[in-house]
Amino acid sequence: MTTTTAGARTHAGRPPQLQRVEGALFVDLDGRRARYECYRPGCQHPMEGPVRAIDKDPSDTTGKRRIGIDGLVAFIDGVKDRHLNTHHGSPR
Repeated sequence: MTTTTAGARTHAGRPPQLQRVEGALFVDLDGRRARYECYRPGCQHPMEGPVRAIDKDPSDTTGKRRIGIDGLVAFIDGVKDRHLNTHHGSPR
């Protein structure tokens, strides 16, 4: 997959400048799930997730507890930084 460009205005009244889209976070609030897709060239791990609120909590030894909404929110809040640190060696 290649990166795409999108026009974005950085200041009102100025024409849009081309910017590369290097990743996307997809969140389905009805289905309570999320995933992150990396579009950086050469990424060896282009997708994180999907994570669902009904997924088992890995810290629960009984296997009965689910991650719930809090676990889903934690994934959404940190997935980009975790992915970049782990697979690209940089937080940005």
